[in-house]
Amino acid sequence: MSKKETRALLIGNIKGCVSHLIPDGKFYQEKTYVGSLNGDTIMVKIVGKKTGNWRNFTTGASGDIIDLWTLIKGNIDSAKEWLNTKNTEKLQNKEAKGAKKGEKAFSVGQYLSDQSPMPKDVIGPRILTPGGLLVIGGTPKVGKSSFLLSLLAHMASGVPFLKMTPTKPLRILYLQDEMGYDDMRRRLQQLKIDQKLIDLMKENLVIASEAKITLNDEGVERIKDVIMKDFGTKMVDLIAIDSLTTHLMPLSLLRSGIEKLRSIGIGIIMTHHTKKVSTATLEKNPFQALVGANALRSLYTSGIVMFQPSRRENILQVVYELGNRSPIPAKFINRTDGCWKTSKVVTIS
Repeated sequence: MSKKETRALLIGNIKGCVSHLIPDGKFYQEKTYVGSLNGDTIMVKIVGKKTGNWRNFTTGASGDIIDLWTLIKGNIDSAKEWLNTKNTEKLQNKEAKGAKKGEKAFSVGQYLSDQSPMPKDVIGPRILTPGGLLVIGGTPKVGKSSFLLSLLAHMASGVPFLKMTPTKPLRILYLQDEMGYDDMRRRLQQLKIDQKLIDLMKENLVIASEAKITLNDEGVERIKDVIMKDFGTKMVDLIAIDSLTTHLMPLSLLRSGIEKLRSIGIGIIMTHHTKKVSTATLEKNPFQALVGANALRSLYTSGIVMFQPSRRENILQVVYELGNRSPIPAKFINRTDGCWKTSKVVTIS
């Protein structure tokens, strides 16, 4: 997380932030927060363009919210952990609110009068929403892992990939059990990404090679340990698993495992195989071709299926399923020199 991102997030949580830093303070007219620090009087602006700016009326010192955090806590690293805790609390509160709503009925008037902001997509447009599960399906060796790696690299860098756009550079834990260290190293070095974005990708994307993890209590605890070790936080923006096929289990256990992952990852992506069916079947109903489709479709919130419409050309068709949301047109893509691009050639056998 960059300094600029940290500042923006602290400002977005300004009331909780100042109360955390200076517990004995008070809010005045919803414009400022005034408290005491080592006997000095500190005032912090909490609204407007100067939100987070502060002044010590005793010594004359001043600065922004980053300076204040560093002054009190010694370094900015603890701010990232505090922000992560806040994100976790928000997600848990949202889940509790959802559970509560599930027990009650609400009038249409209440729905219409609720003007609170809709949650921002983790990956837009509506590809992955907070608490959501995106399944990327395809036949073995069709290119799912390569597609996923390119997607994650771009999401970690904060840039679009085939018109799929992150709301910010995402912190991502990628668990995969198909490639060893050297294979993953080769694939990463072949990626075509602007050098200016490489540093963000280095900081935000952590990959566990040949990760043999089961989605039970023990497995989720292992994932938590990896997140704490590599990110220094308790939660990340995205957990990607390649592939769901190696984690097949009874529906109730799979559902439980996914719910456990949602406590440490705001969004989840899993790859999965499709059954061996004809191209015509894939074109007609691609998502029903997913292995275990009837059960799986009750779990995921969005899906992508990739398949080769013609064996004569190295072009893949990509189709999307976004539940009750506006559909995204299917597209054709190909991979050239390590880069996935939209193809203008549409050839159907």
